[in-house]
Amino acid sequence: MTNQDRRPDEARLDQTLRRLQYILPLGIVAAVSVYAFVSMFFLQTRLDAWARLGIEILIFGGLGAGIAWFALRRVRQDLAAQRERDRAARVQEHILAAITANSGDAIILLDNDNKIQSWNRGAELLFGYHAAEIVGKDFETFVPPDLQDELSYLDRQLQEQGVVRGWITRRLTRDGNQPTVDLTRTLLRDDQGQVIGSSAILRDITEREANARRVRELNRQLETQVAQRTRELAESNKELRKRQRELEDANAELQELDTLKSEFVSLVSHELRAPLTNVSGSLELLLADTDSLTAHQRELLTLANDQLARLARLVRGILNVSRIEAGQTLLQMQAFDITALVERMCSQWQFCDPDHTYRAFACAPKRAKMKCGLRSTTTAKALTPKTCSASLINSIAPNAATRAKRMGMVWVCISRLNWWKRWADDSGRKANKAPRPLFTLPCRSRVTPLSQVQAARRIRVKFF
Repeated sequence: MTNQDRRPDEARLDQTLRRLQYILPLGIVAAVSVYAFVSMFFLQTRLDAWARLGIEILIFGGLGAGIAWFALRRVRQDLAAQRERDRAARVQEHILAAITANSGDAIILLDNDNKIQSWNRGAELLFGYHAAEIVGKDFETFVPPDLQDELSYLDRQLQEQGVVRGWITRRLTRDGNQPTVDLTRTLLRDDQGQVIGSSAILRDITEREANARRVRELNRQLETQVAQRTRELAESNKELRKRQRELEDANAELQELDTLKSEFVSLVSHELRAPLTNVSGSLELLLADTDSLTAHQRELLTLANDQLARLARLVRGILNVSRIEAGQTLLQMQAFDITALVERMCSQWQFCDPDHTYRAFACAPKRAKMKCGLRSTTTAKALTPKTCSASLINSIAPNAATRAKRMGMVWVCISRLNWWKRWADDSGRKANKAPRPLFTLPCRSRVTPLSQVQAARRIRVKFF
């Protein structure tokens, strides 16, 4: 047996013994030769026989024993080191064997004929067989019928590459299940490089593969939903763009109609103002003739002239509306006497509606007796567009007349906000609770500049 046939530790021990086999005799021969040479030329004539005997005993006995002691000591040290290395190797082998035997993964040792030589606990858990039942059987036992060709393919790959790693396949268990496993095959060789078998490590990845399939299925569903939502969104965007174009077309038509309306209103207003101006001029001429008119005729002509002026204001209002919509004018705020406006409008309503009596009164802040009519101490002026205020008050009057009884009284009350105390009609009836105003107008006193008007101060107008 050569050094290559032994383990490294055994080879080193054999090499040491071989060296001692040659060094020890050569050392003794060298020592004897040196002694013989010295004795022949230096000691033979100078020392007697007893002295030479003592020297020979000392040299041959002591030198031989010393060389033997050192040689045996070296051999003992090498043997102790060898025993320590063997012990460490056995411990390491025991640890590796324990890891292999108790591993959660199935670790199987196969010979060159794919016969099972070793079977660990992980293999028992995976396949359901005990080691005594399965050792010596062919590894083909665990291959499903539809995967028999796979085993020969793996053997070829193993011989070519020496290892097959990460092969996902199925194996047959004792109860007939076919779990998905991750297979790793490794080719095993001895010290001379000869193939002595292979190892198979199998890990159960059934749950992992099931989760992966669920993830792939969810991804597929998600991609389908995303594609569907994308199509729906594209259709919605298309419909939205269509609606937007329709709105733009409708807006363009409305703008065109608005332009036509403004032009029509402007044209009609201008056409109406011409005859109104002529009629107003005629009435002014008639009123100027003071000798030929009776008092009743003059009253009628005055009323007609006022109504004509009202009609002219309405025409101007229509024209102003068209101008405001076109952005060509703004409402101008102005201060005016609201009591005079209401008094004039009451006269007009009275003439046009003889079935009702229109009375107006103003409430002063002082606790004075409320008087009918507009001769009170209220001196506040409204701060609003005068034409708009007149139109607003005039639009409420028919509703008040409708609610009143035939030949009844329609009251128009004017007061500053929060100054209302009590109200009374000319029959002496009184009430502690004032009616709610139909609307309020911003106001200022005679001495307050227009630029210092407080928004909290208001004038209210109420029909009841």
